[in-house]
Amino acid sequence: MPAAFSLKILIGILFLAIYLHPDTNNSVPSDAMRFMSESKQLNDVAQKNPADYLTLVSGIGEDKALIKKHLSKTFLWDSSSKSVINDSRNMIRLHSIIHFFSHGSPYIHMLFMCFFALIGLRNIFISLLPYVAIKPIIFFVALLIIPSTLFWTSGILKEPILLFGVGLLLRAFLVKDTLVKRILYGIIASFILVNIKPYVIACIALGIFFFILYKFVFKQKIILSIISFFIILISVALLFNGRTQKVVSYLSMKQFHFDHIGKGGLFVANENDDLFYFELYQYKNLKINNQDSTVELIHPTKSVKIFRRNRYPSTPCFLSPNNQKWKIHYQVPGAISYIKTTPINKSIVQLIKNIPEALVNSYARPFLKDPGSSLRFPAMFEVWILSLLLLFSFLYRRSLNKDQMGMIISIFIFTISLLLIIGWTTPVIGAIFRYRFPAQLALAIVAFILINPEKFIKRKSNG
Repeated sequence: MPAAFSLKILIGILFLAIYLHPDTNNSVPSDAMRFMSESKQLNDVAQKNPADYLTLVSGIGEDKALIKKHLSKTFLWDSSSKSVINDSRNMIRLHSIIHFFSHGSPYIHMLFMCFFALIGLRNIFISLLPYVAIKPIIFFVALLIIPSTLFWTSGILKEPILLFGVGLLLRAFLVKDTLVKRILYGIIASFILVNIKPYVIACIALGIFFFILYKFVFKQKIILSIISFFIILISVALLFNGRTQKVVSYLSMKQFHFDHIGKGGLFVANENDDLFYFELYQYKNLKINNQDSTVELIHPTKSVKIFRRNRYPSTPCFLSPNNQKWKIHYQVPGAISYIKTTPINKSIVQLIKNIPEALVNSYARPFLKDPGSSLRFPAMFEVWILSLLLLFSFLYRRSLNKDQMGMIISIFIFTISLLLIIGWTTPVIGAIFRYRFPAQLALAIVAFILINPEKFIKRKSNG
């Protein structure tokens, strides 16, 4: 554990060197930079007005007036204000507490994140150790050095806390402990995951649901469990068609917003807080004043209107100059790794049609000729290595008992669900690298469960 922690600190220093650099992401502040700056702004409230700080950090009783009073210059705090759970706010709250100890040093924040991530990894190791045949130390090191997991969980992001929550949840379900401890671990893990990455716990829930069906309902009858799982899933989707449509609409909205941010452009707000979007090539028709963050139209141009009420869908419109100044809501130069995706447009049929595209984008990319920085090459090599590892583990597989088989299928259900959500909504390869790390970790675990080390050693000695 000390050696593992030291390694994570070294990777954390590398992470900070990349993501706290002012030129990162085309001079657009990274999430790491924003978490640091906005959590410091929130922490400063504690010095001015402790009562207001407690309101903001707890979320109990906060209102727009209070946010405007103390956090009007933040971006992430309100970036997901239309979501049920604002996970960015929760990360800002956590880092604001760490500021009491760090005095603004990002390295102290990184140490906290590395600690949480390592505890999560240890709990994953303890929970899954009975399912693998390789030596414990090899299994632990293999989990530790998976590149995407090692890198993304060593920085000032949501991923370290996500790994911590996943580890606690697996421990609650898989480790034989006292009932009180398991319930406590489960409650803490669920609270963390719901508030940090809600869609990840939804994918985990699908895997757990299958495992319960397989182990307790159908008594490890694998074919019957798989068929029943999909029948129940389809039946629930049809029975609650209204809610299913809401999920599809939500995914469409996420895809729409991410697509516009990925392409780059300018979002301006009118007096009703409706947004108008201009693409980069339309800047010649605008007078942009960065000093007072306003925009004035100087030539007629097309635009897209995004209504305040739900921010989706958009309405094409044509605007003419009227001497009106709009407030800049968000300006982004665009992601260099942006790729085109097929719009879902709130259609369940289109969502299903997009499944192959979503899986290819979220698992297999980047390709050699894909856009992006040089950082895409390590990500590309990791995909190749992971695919070879899965092939190798299949060639040197062992005979699995029913528990191990059920665990592998549950992990696959989680992985496919997560990759689909990422592929459906994310048109930026750089963001896909980060979001998919739990899926890559899960697939590596499948390989570790499958592989028979004795079979490999025996064949190697015979050769």
